[in-house]
Amino acid sequence: MALRYFLRRRIQRHIQGEKTPVLQTLDEADSLIILTQVQGNEAVILLNRLQGRFPQATDILLINLNKEKKLTVLRDGHRTLIETGTNNLTFFGGLSNSLHELIKDLGTSVLINTDNGSADLLHLIAANIHAGLKCGMHNPFELPLYNPLITPEKDQTPEEFIETVNAYMKSLTGKK
Repeated sequence: MALRYFLRRRIQRHIQGEKTPVLQTLDEADSLIILTQVQGNEAVILLNRLQGRFPQATDILLINLNKEKKLTVLRDGHRTLIETGTNNLTFFGGLSNSLHELIKDLGTSVLINTDNGSADLLHLIAANIHAGLKCGMHNPFELPLYNPLITPEKDQTPEEFIETVNAYMKSLTGKK
């Protein structure tokens, strides 16, 4: 219970003063950060598919929460995969030093949290990253972390949710 209280306070502190979201489709975003919670080599497969689906993005970063206890970073050109576990969350709701150092200077056009399990660590990571637009499907702690908040009617895979977000952003912006 104490951890959730500290997490709420940290997320609230990070999102204070957030700018108005910049509406754009994923097809025109120059950088993407995707937060997921998949197992095995699904994260690598997703990263490869994202590169093929959004070739205009100069930087694609996938942060995956898994059951491993170590922090792993794989870089390949303009693609990066960060594998992290819940042990990178401190008792007082902060990020471990190593994970904090990895993400402290990150910025992106669009950040999408595809996790349908509403993992606290992924919400805290999203709060720590500067992004023009942050999309997610859960509203953690009733805080305005994601704008827009897109909640699909049924469970979707990360790829399906990304396509849902892209279709929604196209309808909002009027672009095809």
